[in-house]
Amino acid sequence: MRGSSCLAWFITLLCAGTPQVAFSAPFTLTTLFAFNKTTHGGGSTNDSEVPIGRFLYGTTNGGGIAGNGVIYRLDIATGSEKILYYFTGGADGCSPNGMTLYRNVLYGTAIACGAAGYGTVFSIDLTTTTFRTLYSFSNAADGSYPQGNLLSFGGYLWGTADYGGANGAGTLFRIDPSSGNLTSLHSFGAGSDAANPPNGLIAYNNVLYGVTQYGGINNTGAVYSYDPVSGMEKVVYAFGAFGGTDGYRPASQLLVQYGAIFGTAQAGGTRNAGVIFRVNPKTGQEKVVYNFTGGVDGATPYNGLSVVPGNRAYGVVYGVVSEGGTHDKGTIFSFNLTTGSLTTLYSFAGGTDGYLPYSQLSAARGTFYGNTAGGGGHGGGGTIFSFTP
Repeated sequence: MRGSSCLAWFITLLCAGTPQVAFSAPFTLTTLFAFNKTTHGGGSTNDSEVPIGRFLYGTTNGGGIAGNGVIYRLDIATGSEKILYYFTGGADGCSPNGMTLYRNVLYGTAIACGAAGYGTVFSIDLTTTTFRTLYSFSNAADGSYPQGNLLSFGGYLWGTADYGGANGAGTLFRIDPSSGNLTSLHSFGAGSDAANPPNGLIAYNNVLYGVTQYGGINNTGAVYSYDPVSGMEKVVYAFGAFGGTDGYRPASQLLVQYGAIFGTAQAGGTRNAGVIFRVNPKTGQEKVVYNFTGGVDGATPYNGLSVVPGNRAYGVVYGVVSEGGTHDKGTIFSFNLTTGSLTTLYSFAGGTDGYLPYSQLSAARGTFYGNTAGGGGHGGGGTIFSFTP
């Protein structure tokens, strides 16, 4: 989309926001694997898979031998899973929360446990499968309870902690992947600042962006930016009053398309079932581009939107919601940024297909991958699924 087409797209978005729900052509969901909580882990709620070659790498925040979560590898072709690491709940952490690839090593965060009991940053080498605990949070200036995937940017890994810091409302930090040295860069929560970041960061034009569930002038959440050069953090947009139509309590990782930032808020909107929103990073203007109804289109979008790599020009994004749909167990949807139309692609039934899809979709070679927190037929530990749009 170039030139005058961009103008037409923005004009269309100005009029978007009224639910326009469509149903897809025949859609095939493939259940790749069903977790058994004791043996394989399970109960994943916010952990996107990392596709690398023929494998998917991921974490579950529960299950495993000690019930503290695992790191796994799944062969996409055969459906065979191998546990690479069982978290003990000691100094290594517990409840891992997703991973990021950097120089053939996966780096991730564990929400809790660790040497001081407030979470860790860990790594696992893909060649040797050697596990390392790089850092243990102390609930001081460094923060506590890290959440979301780490961002690889400028030779460092960047992330957020949900609590701790100078104001007890979380921190933004940077960690050196070689040494494990962590630098706390910003403490959230002072005055009307953003507070309690629940997810990871994105980089756009050398500036980092994220969301918080609280803070802002109404304490209903915010979109914020952080400039790594100046060290300045600012609120780009503060959501309106509790129950407002612009949405509130955003928890999603953000997505940039056509120079605008898109995300989801799990509550608010015209039906109080959550929204998809757009924010102009230059002006801070926010626009709701879709209101979930809680019906067949789903409700409570906890995580963010995804695109097929290399296919951005079509203006279609994909996501999941954990509630609503035909069986009230969550859906997979596509959303057209040009028309403002949402298409329900799949409604989870809660059987072998699983239910409660919380995590953001990941994509490789034109195929999306995701997981559910429940169902699957093996003790209710959830599933890993794929689909090709």
